[in-house]
Amino acid sequence: MGYHGRGREDLLEYRDWKDDMRAIAAELELSPSMYTDTVTRMYEMYDYSSKNGKTYCNFAVADVAYELNVYYPMYERTHYYTADAFYDWLTDKRAIEHGWQEVDLLKARIAANEGLFTVAVYHSDPDNDDDKDSKGNLHGHMQMVVPHSAVDEAFAQAGKLVYTNGELMNRPIDKIRLYICTNYDWHYSRTRPSQ
Repeated sequence: MGYHGRGREDLLEYRDWKDDMRAIAAELELSPSMYTDTVTRMYEMYDYSSKNGKTYCNFAVADVAYELNVYYPMYERTHYYTADAFYDWLTDKRAIEHGWQEVDLLKARIAANEGLFTVAVYHSDPDNDDDKDSKGNLHGHMQMVVPHSAVDEAFAQAGKLVYTNGELMNRPIDKIRLYICTNYDWHYSRTRPSQ
């Protein structure tokens, strides 16, 4: 057994995946530094920290997606989807039509390290008090998987803690879904919603 108990066939699958992601990134003229620079620029421009019990993980993900010309759904072009709504949307066929696909953690890491926009999304659980704000409203969470040179992943996060080189959200790993987007042709005008 090889890397983390994976067999030869699995390792070959991930090698092929890396080659595919590298080819897509080259075709789209993407790079890890472009992705990282965009995340950093958005975090410097906007304050995504928690305010009045509200978090802004959806703003962070959406702002970076828009800067990279990746489709991120909005309500009536004026409101970003919340983490829960985005999670639900990603499981719909419309997400596939816009270039989104679900991947496992290793494929997410590979895609991010090649410069492709990659997100981790968690849908709120009514039985989990950590998913409720001060008024009892449910909130999911999302964060970006960002390029990282080490073996461990790095994530850009917004909310109670804001960082651009951290760990996967503190949620049950089996409840987190990871997605990449391979369509960078979404050009549109928008008015950024206010926080």
